[in-house]
Amino acid sequence: MYHFLINPRAFKAILAGTKKIEVRVSTDMEPFDYCSLVPGDILCFENTETGEVLSASLVSAKHYTDSEELLENEDIRTTMSSTDDPVIGAERLRSFPGYREGMIKNGVWALHLCDPKLL
Repeated sequence: MYHFLINPRAFKAILAGTKKIEVRVSTDMEPFDYCSLVPGDILCFENTETGEVLSASLVSAKHYTDSEELLENEDIRTTMSSTDDPVIGAERLRSFPGYREGMIKNGVWALHLCDPKLL
């Protein structure tokens, strides 16, 4: 089981089943080896505002070189909770603390999720 922090909008979208792909980048501030994830792993996401926690099963983890490549290959409607425009989405992903630098160094991951539920 793995534990991650997540913003409230993305938390609600995963729980509602509209966001089926969580995008993650290993950063200097939050290093994580996403290569170690395997299908069936349980990922827990903690809402940064409420402290609520949900769990979801990992279906697959796909690596991309940058946010543009990820959004070209993944369905933006199930990837982003804030926009359906890939240009805006890519820029928003790069705006998260450490993500711009982390993508250059480590790429970006699309974590395909299923069966979200509150813990």
